[in-house]
Amino acid sequence: MLGGIIAIIADRLGRKLGKKRLSIFGLRPRQTAEIITVGAGILITLVTLIVILVASSDVRIWLTQGRRAIIERDSLKKEVGQLQQQRQDISDSNKRAQDLAFRLNHDLDTKKTEVRQISEQRNALQKSTAVLRAQVGGLRAKIEQTRVSLKSSQAKLSASLSRLKVVQDSYDAIDRRYKVLDKQIREANEWNHRLDTDNQKLDASNKTLGRTNQALMDQRASLEAQKDRLAQDIERTKVEGDQLRAEVASQKEKLEELGGQLAQVESALQSSLNNSRLTSLMFRRGEEVARLTMPEGVMDEQMGNYIQSLLREARLSAESRGAKATSANPSAGLFPRQSGSLTITTEMQTDALVNYLKGKKKSQLLVAYSLLNSFEGEPVALGVRIYDNDVIFHAGQVVAEVRMNGRSEQEVLVAQLDDFLKVRVPDRAQKAHMVIPPGTEKTFAYVSEADKLQLILSMKKLDQPFKLVAYVTEDTRAGDPLKLSFRIR
Repeated sequence: MLGGIIAIIADRLGRKLGKKRLSIFGLRPRQTAEIITVGAGILITLVTLIVILVASSDVRIWLTQGRRAIIERDSLKKEVGQLQQQRQDISDSNKRAQDLAFRLNHDLDTKKTEVRQISEQRNALQKSTAVLRAQVGGLRAKIEQTRVSLKSSQAKLSASLSRLKVVQDSYDAIDRRYKVLDKQIREANEWNHRLDTDNQKLDASNKTLGRTNQALMDQRASLEAQKDRLAQDIERTKVEGDQLRAEVASQKEKLEELGGQLAQVESALQSSLNNSRLTSLMFRRGEEVARLTMPEGVMDEQMGNYIQSLLREARLSAESRGAKATSANPSAGLFPRQSGSLTITTEMQTDALVNYLKGKKKSQLLVAYSLLNSFEGEPVALGVRIYDNDVIFHAGQVVAEVRMNGRSEQEVLVAQLDDFLKVRVPDRAQKAHMVIPPGTEKTFAYVSEADKLQLILSMKKLDQPFKLVAYVTEDTRAGDPLKLSFRIR
C-alpha cells in the first residue's frame, strides 16, 4: 500500500516538474525532473520508515534484532528436535521396562509353580519312602526265606553227593570184577576153540569145560544186568545232583538279585531322602534336557555322531543347572541299567539307538530327557526319544483362531488372548504332532508384552466382534519353535 502511495506522489511530482521545465546543474529539463522524482521517492521512503520506527516498537526490534531472532529460532528448533529424540528414547525405555516387568512377573509365576511342584514332589517322596521301607521289609523277609531254602538245598546236595560217591565206588568194584570175568571168558572161549579140534579125544573134558563155560556165561549175564542197574542208578543220581546244583545256583542267583535290588532300593531311598532334604530339584522325571535335529539323508555310519552330539548338549544343559559328574558317571548320560538279571550297558543302549535310526532317510528329532527326578550336585540319568521331524505347518498356514469382541473391556481381551496363546495354540500344535517340551506348554507360543499390547489396541479400535487368526510365518517342523503372526478379520 505504501509503495502505491509513493508511486502516485512521485508520478504527480514528476508531471509538475516536467511542466515547469526546471533545470539544475545545466541538465536538460527531462533529466532534472527524473533526478528530482527519484530523490523525492527516496526522501518519502526514509520519512515513512522514520515515522514507522517512531510509531512502532516491534518494527524497531525487528530492524535492530532480526538477525539474532533468526539465530535463536534455529537454536530453538534444534533443541526441540533433541527433546523429541529424548522423548522417543524415554518411550523406548518405558517399553523395555514393561517387557522386563512382564518377564519378571512370568518368571515369578514359574518359580511359584516350581515351588508348589517341589512341595508336592516332597510329599510324594515321603509317601514313596514309606512304600519303599515296606518293600525293604518284604525283601528282607524274602531274603531270609531264600537263605533258609538255600541251606536246605545245600544239605540235600551234600547227602546226594555222599550217595553218589558210595554208588560210584560200588560201580567201580563191579566194573573191575566184570573186566576180570570178561577176560576169563575170553580165555575160556579160546581154550574151548582149541579143544574142539581134539573133541573126540577130550570129549569128557569138553563137556566139563562146556558146563564151566555156561556157568561163566550165566554169571557174566548176571553181572551185566547188575552193571546196567548200577549204571542207571548212577545216571539217576547224577541227574538228581545236576538238578540240585541247578536249584542251588538258581537260589544263589535269586539271593544275589534280591541283594542287588535291596541295595538299589536302599541307595535310591537314601539318595532320594538326602536330595529331597538338602538340594534343589534340577530336572523332573520325564523333563526334556536337550534336543537335536538330524537332517534328511544322513548316512548310517554318521548316525552315531548325532547321538554323541545330543549327549554333549545334554551334559552342557545339565551342568548349567548344577549337575556334577562322579568317578563312575559323567554329569549326564546313558547309564547302565538292570533289567532282571541282565545288565544293559551304555554301549548296548547307544547301539540300539543307532540301529533304530539306520535306514531312516527323513529328518529325525532326538530328545534327551531325565529318567528320574534329578537334584543339584548329582549326575542326570538320560533316556532318548526319537520322533519323525516332519513339516507340521507350512508358511502362512493357520494354527488356531478365536472369536472376540472389540467392545469388551481391555482386561477381558487380555485374559482371552492369554487363554488363546497358552491353551488353544499349544493344544492345536500338539494335536498336529509338534513335539512340545513337557512343562513349557504355556510359554510355547510366546508373544512379547509390547506386541501383545499393540494387538490389544488394534482390537479395541475395531469396536466390534472379530476373529483373531494365528498363523506361522515360515515352514515349521515338529521340533521347531512356533513363530506366530496374527490377523484380525
